[in-house]
Amino acid sequence: MFHLDNNSGVSSMPAVGAMQDSSTRWFTEGAGNQSPSWPGQDWFNIVQAELLNVLTESGITPVKTQFNQLALAIRKIISNDALLCENLLSEIKVAGAQSQAVARLNLGLGTAATATVTTSMRDTTPGRLLRVQDYGIGCRAGLNTKNIDFNTYDFIQGEHLFINTDTAKNLPEGLVTSGHYFAFVHGLRDTTAAPGLTLINYLEPGEIWTAYGNGPAGNRTWTLCRVYNTRFKPAANDVDAVSAANGGIFKDLVTFERKPPVVSASYPSITLRDWDMSNVVGKRIILEQRAGNAYLLFRNDSNATTGQVRLNFPAVNGTIYSSGNKPTAADIGTYTKAESDARYIQDIDHTAPVEKQFYDGQPYTNTHATDGAYLANIRFVGGMSNVGWFIIRYTRKKINGTWYTLS
Repeated sequence: MFHLDNNSGVSSMPAVGAMQDSSTRWFTEGAGNQSPSWPGQDWFNIVQAELLNVLTESGITPVKTQFNQLALAIRKIISNDALLCENLLSEIKVAGAQSQAVARLNLGLGTAATATVTTSMRDTTPGRLLRVQDYGIGCRAGLNTKNIDFNTYDFIQGEHLFINTDTAKNLPEGLVTSGHYFAFVHGLRDTTAAPGLTLINYLEPGEIWTAYGNGPAGNRTWTLCRVYNTRFKPAANDVDAVSAANGGIFKDLVTFERKPPVVSASYPSITLRDWDMSNVVGKRIILEQRAGNAYLLFRNDSNATTGQVRLNFPAVNGTIYSSGNKPTAADIGTYTKAESDARYIQDIDHTAPVEKQFYDGQPYTNTHATDGAYLANIRFVGGMSNVGWFIIRYTRKKINGTWYTLS
């Protein structure tokens, strides 16, 4: 697209003349008394101005050698002003599902853009979007459920309920009949059958139950289990234990893997009983302490003192040593190893052989008068030269890691 481009044109658009007729007229080559049509400068200038303004509106600069600028300008104007159209994007709907998906992707919309929200707080239609408060989710309180029939109620997985037991029907055994419970539905085996719940007493949070309703709606059998906690502790019998307060009987072997139990009483004692042994002395063995003395008592199963065997371990004013608690050298009046090494001979040996020569006229030298040595070997030269050698070795002692030559 380009404007008039020769020397016949002027730089400014001349003023357009007054309108001669409001009805639409068309070009003709003339016929009979009708002269051929002639456009004139007004028509050419109007058409050129309209075309150039299309490019200006789209922001495209006219180029004389490019012949698709008008099409590009129209496309760009449509793209820029698409959301201003009064058809409200109905052209995207007409384009079909694939074009609609591309449009949503271009707008950054996910699959939720095509979903429908629930129409009620307990709407179970598949594929619908949940709203805050559906099934009691996001509420400041659970669904306040009155007149609930545990046998027929349509429990929904994930539902939060606030159940009024004053008006409830077919209440599972164990729940209080006058009060309220927070309830959460964990799941169902199928659409209506076998719901699993957790229930917490509104006024007593220590009362917590897990409940399972076996069977479909209208024919449920409930099983409840109460949850132990710091406000509802199990009794000894509940967990197969012996009560610390009331005592009991251990019917099998008891093993203490760490610290043994502490028995504290006026005369503390521990009784060991042989379950399988006949009723003779020794069936019961009792370890007892009295005033610092320890007693080992052998009795029969009646625990009678008649015929018992008794061993007495008198009180000890001091320390009882063992392999795990050994006495020090000072405890038993001996030297430590370091002290013994410093005082006593640790070892005795002999030095390496030392060779000495002798011959006629050699004077005696007393250079090692106090050394303790012994003659180990001797050799003479043959003939009358009186020359020879002898081998000596010095005796040494080791004290505190140091060797000393014996004097």
